[in-house]
Amino acid sequence: MKRIDNLTGVRAMAALWVVIFHASLHTRFSSLRTILDGGWMGVDIFYVLSGLVLSLVYASKLPLKFDWFWYRSFLSRRIAKIYPLHVITFCLMAGLILLAYRYHYHFVSRSDNSLWNAVCSLLMVHSLGLTQMTGWNEPSWSVSAEWIAYSALFAPMVFLLRRVRIVFVAILATVLWTSLILLTALMHKSNIGEFATNGVLRIIPEFLGGYLLFRLLQARPWKWGDLVSGAGLLLVVTVALSVHRNEWLLLPSVMILLGGLYTGGRFCDRIFGNRLMIMLGDASYSIYLIQSPVYILAHQITRRMHLVEDIPVALFEAALVSTAGVLVFRYVEEPSRQRLLRFFKRKLPSQHQETLIQSGVPAPAETTSVAAAT
Repeated sequence: MKRIDNLTGVRAMAALWVVIFHASLHTRFSSLRTILDGGWMGVDIFYVLSGLVLSLVYASKLPLKFDWFWYRSFLSRRIAKIYPLHVITFCLMAGLILLAYRYHYHFVSRSDNSLWNAVCSLLMVHSLGLTQMTGWNEPSWSVSAEWIAYSALFAPMVFLLRRVRIVFVAILATVLWTSLILLTALMHKSNIGEFATNGVLRIIPEFLGGYLLFRLLQARPWKWGDLVSGAGLLLVVTVALSVHRNEWLLLPSVMILLGGLYTGGRFCDRIFGNRLMIMLGDASYSIYLIQSPVYILAHQITRRMHLVEDIPVALFEAALVSTAGVLVFRYVEEPSRQRLLRFFKRKLPSQHQETLIQSGVPAPAETTSVAAAT
């Protein structure tokens, strides 16, 4: 369980990094901007983590041959996790945006709040390049990318690659990751964090990297978890500080960090496996999706108090988002997930109803789905 606790705790770190990044976009402290500007990398941590945890939980339970009932049960659990809160926060943001239009108030944003974008968002396909810009609840593009990975990537990836030698899986992951870096340069993007409306291109190599890490962890036990996770964290920070030169190091750095945390150690267990980090990690999906409406409220408060946009204000807004996220997780996200699971259970044939519940994951890991994005 310590291994699961550490992987849950690192979700808190990734989510808070993204939240503070969004909160600090207009700060005047340029000395901290370099570190904060790397906050978009939190989503990459989540993508690799998602591939790892789903492989840890489901890979050993896969049938020998592809089974439609297993696939239906798997997707039922995944959609019960991500879709209810996605719809709720979309409706909340839609209400705020329409209310603002009604009173001729315009948000400072480059979002595309069109009907087409709303349809794509509700269908969770707005990471497939079908829209020019993000819109409505803007961070939800990564929910779309995650759903594409669940529905079209995970099962074929594991069924096809589980009999392939690790070295060939590593080669495939390297080729896909290198291709993404080259595509970033060819499209004149400053970093892969700009892949949002076509974010599925971003998740494919990172999701596969999570599966590769799973294979490496299963092949041979790792040692020195504290040292490995510390080295991985240092590498991630290095990439954040010099992203234009070392962006290609991001995927291997995240894999090293997660591998060390899974191995565990005295220090990383205390830092990432403590109760606070686990609580925030469990709530990270809610923290991520609720941040836009909470920031609207927070900006109104800070503007009326005539507060200067600086680091303390950004931290206050991030703390407000985190608090709201924990409450939303407890009273909205988790109850909604349980209700939808019960609905799916009633729709299944009686002889398969228990399989939906038994084929799930332990409580700490069940909540491991992507929660952070730029």
